[in-house]
Amino acid sequence: MHAAPGTFGPEDVAWETSEEPGRACVDAVCYHGERRTFRPADLGDVVLAVGVEVLGAEEEPSAARVVVEPGEPGRLRARWDVGGGLEVDALTRPGAR
Repeated sequence: MHAAPGTFGPEDVAWETSEEPGRACVDAVCYHGERRTFRPADLGDVVLAVGVEVLGAEEEPSAARVVVEPGEPGRLRARWDVGGGLEVDALTRPGAR
């Protein structure tokens, strides 16, 4: 897993890993605190970008990072320079075009 820094409105996303028998888990924790209501229209930008690299037991993971760049208002571009490269243009908030 190659995770980029993320945001959930004004909150920074924390990437956490855990392990269970026969599996590994990665969670993007968008908010941790007292219970509260989130209105998506008022939240602001939400940015979660991650690249998944599937490797054999003897293969080394890529050193390339997932890079997130701002785009038009309400959009972002995530780029990961592995293999032939991967680029995604995505919305960061509801209603953005």
